[in-house]
Amino acid sequence: MRLYRILFLLMVLCLGAVGCVSYSKEMAQYRMAYGVGDTSQAEHLLKTWVTDDLEEVPSLYALPLLLESGSLAYADSDFTRSQRFFDAAEAEYERQHSKAKISVSREAVATLSNPATLPYRGSNTDILMLNVYQSLNLLAQGKRADARQPLVRLFENQLYAVTDNAERIAETQKALEKSEVKQDVKKTLESDAMQKAYAELLKDLPDVRGYEPYVNPFATYLYGLYYLYAGVDEADRSIAETALKRVCAFAPENPTVREDVARAAYGVKLPAGVYLIHERGLAPRRVERAFSFPIWTGSTNFMWVKFAFPKLEEDPNCDAFASFDLGEERSASAALVCDMDAVLAQEYRDELPAILTRAVLSTTVKASLSAAASAVAKDRFGDVGDTVTSIGTAVWRQSTTIADTRSWLTLPKQIGVVRIDMPSDRTVTVVCGTHRETLTLSDEGEVWVIHVRSMHEGSRPIIKRLRLR
Repeated sequence: MRLYRILFLLMVLCLGAVGCVSYSKEMAQYRMAYGVGDTSQAEHLLKTWVTDDLEEVPSLYALPLLLESGSLAYADSDFTRSQRFFDAAEAEYERQHSKAKISVSREAVATLSNPATLPYRGSNTDILMLNVYQSLNLLAQGKRADARQPLVRLFENQLYAVTDNAERIAETQKALEKSEVKQDVKKTLESDAMQKAYAELLKDLPDVRGYEPYVNPFATYLYGLYYLYAGVDEADRSIAETALKRVCAFAPENPTVREDVARAAYGVKLPAGVYLIHERGLAPRRVERAFSFPIWTGSTNFMWVKFAFPKLEEDPNCDAFASFDLGEERSASAALVCDMDAVLAQEYRDELPAILTRAVLSTTVKASLSAAASAVAKDRFGDVGDTVTSIGTAVWRQSTTIADTRSWLTLPKQIGVVRIDMPSDRTVTVVCGTHRETLTLSDEGEVWVIHVRSMHEGSRPIIKRLRLR
């Protein structure tokens, strides 16, 4: 009976893997619709997985689905609904990260199948950008004082990121050291074939020079900008100066950031002005790449098997940075403040060794269990039992050899910013690709942010007005 129970468990894990594949395919269609600016179709596809009853969101994909739902609601200017999704996403992120130790049962399931069989834990980029959009949401609703709290949490989460990464690495290393197959795993990790696969996964990644691990320049910039203009005292002004100086290290050529540092440093009366923040394109997505290399199941025995790993795939399709049309053939264009391609590439580089270790450990354990199950079956049922079990375990290994490609699919590729003094007539004209839009800013605010989001080249941009002061 024990053999039958094992085979039943393997069948359940196979079915779970099939669900992961279905999710990946449907979300690829969702990203395609969002990329061309068809938010209605994107929302239609997303409703396959998410309704307003958040209790029904599939637990394996709860966090990415809530993040996507918040993004779409923000695009549709449904800020209250967007905030509800983002708040639920933050609660899900905290729920996954509040577990100081991974339970034995969860770790066992991941080893027998793959990481995609566990609820998506979320990346550090996810939580920082989530806090950014929570703050922008509140600014869009005119709740400037409330917009501070997500930024406070953003600062705390940025400090936590380094510790969190160290814990993830430690978890992986601990699982390896406790495993009976650790020596076999280490042989595979040191093989020439594995080193070639590692190099291939890192090939063509964006340039990350100057980008520190787990630092998001745009999140830091918004943090500084808020404290500069919505701060209440000199302590807030000092916080703004420190944050903006840090952003200068990532965007040394951006004149707006340098001027913001000067404004914070000298503490002069801040003039009325308008900021243009443009999020363009789509950040890299994770796609599956398959490799074959040897695993050892003993001191000398080895077999060649298939592995599947996530690889970052860049999306080069985007408009040029938006600009203010100043008339008389003059303009002020946004300049790069944050390369999200580099942010995500840096995070991917840092976590890749642990991803490879977990995958090799899982595959080696599966191979050992397959051999043991076949031996038991042959002993009890002869050659027929051996054959049936071998086929079953082969199907199990194949179906669970999939990469965990879950991520926040609609993050921007790059983010730029530019500032101009407030025009006397309080109107600005924004140019993004072939789209032009003139906006009138009310007398209620001295400092406004025009938030532009464009996806692929030629798609209609989404433009919001946010009062900062």
